[in-house]
Amino acid sequence: MKMVCKKLLSLVLVALMLVSAVPFQASADEVVAPAAAGKVDVPVTVYINNEPVNTSKTLNVDSTGVVLDEALAMQMLRNTENREFVNWMNNSGEVVTNKTLDSNWLSTQSGYSLSLYLTETQTPPVTEHTHTWDGGKVTKEPTCTETGVKTYHCTTPDCTGTMTETIPMVEHTYKVEEVPATCGKDGSRTKICSVCGAKETETIKATGNHTWGGWVIQNEATATTEG
Repeated sequence: MKMVCKKLLSLVLVALMLVSAVPFQASADEVVAPAAAGKVDVPVTVYINNEPVNTSKTLNVDSTGVVLDEALAMQMLRNTENREFVNWMNNSGEVVTNKTLDSNWLSTQSGYSLSLYLTETQTPPVTEHTHTWDGGKVTKEPTCTETGVKTYHCTTPDCTGTMTETIPMVEHTYKVEEVPATCGKDGSRTKICSVCGAKETETIKATGNHTWGGWVIQNEATATTEG
């Protein structure tokens, strides 16, 4: 009896070892989940005012996913000036704005691509304006030491253009003080500006025109000396 039990136990152990050595095979009804997809590149065509632009874009999507929103659109563009986001659209013509894409889902798709639509406003050209000046107004009076200013304003409505011109300094306003010259002494003539006090002095040469009087006897002549 003991011998029979030992043989049965040995057979059971051998059977268990054989079962554990056989690899696991999934049945036909069981689905094994695929490994997580890596990064997927999605081609993007950019349209501005419904016209495709010559710009190749690629959206790199991983398993964390990306949201197809306005921020992503502006991030992909170099120049966003005067451009406004419209929507994202897939290659089936469906608007997918604000949809989240991830590489797991994209790996199940074939030939998936996106279109990015924008509008662009054109800045109207600036036309050069020709000013029409008024008669001008003296905004700073000239003096004998400083120039003045005359200011002109454009008469075109809504134009604030101005132009200035320089008014030359005016002449000094002199009063003259004179010390007359004599026949033997120089005189002077001084011009003094009554506005700024500037002075100009010139010398008046002695005339040398003596006015002789009668002869005066200083020493009387004698019989032996002249006077």
